[in-house]
Amino acid sequence: MKKLLTLSLIILVNISSFTQNTNPIDQSQLEKTKEIVKDGTKKISETKSVYNDLKNGTSLVYDDLKSLGIEGKQAMKDIVSTVKQASIKTWDLLVKQQLVWSFCFLTITISSILIFFRTIKSLKKTQTEITKTGDLKESNIILTGAFAIITIILFVMSVNNFEKMLTGFINPEFGALRTLIELGQKIK
Repeated sequence: MKKLLTLSLIILVNISSFTQNTNPIDQSQLEKTKEIVKDGTKKISETKSVYNDLKNGTSLVYDDLKSLGIEGKQAMKDIVSTVKQASIKTWDLLVKQQLVWSFCFLTITISSILIFFRTIKSLKKTQTEITKTGDLKESNIILTGAFAIITIILFVMSVNNFEKMLTGFINPEFGALRTLIELGQKIK
């Protein structure tokens, strides 16, 4: 018993020695601390207000559904079933759409390659076809320039969409998921 009393007395003396402050209280720091406590109290009261509003809204919805009884439960089951069917069909549609996009991008890529070879052929023809007066035929130069511009545009489109094309052929589910994420980002 004496040891317990002595031990508690030593602890009490240590605590009291730690709590004594030898420095004078800085009034500006004390005011800042008071402001922080006041701001914290305001935020807590705002949080309580939001919580109470949410709680009241949830209980109101719950009471409304409860008052509907069996009809409300059946209506909720029907809604969930309909949404489930619609989401499955939407997913299947998005996966098929990835394949469609892949074929479109493949068509663009093949077209750019074919038009590239046509441009090379037209360029060679332009260099060899000279009129009787020694001038180049202007129609071939214009046609070659148009083919070159179209080739460059299609090539840039092919390069930009090459990854999407491969994803659509190899893993269309990933492409569908990416489409949903992009749509979600646009909605924000």
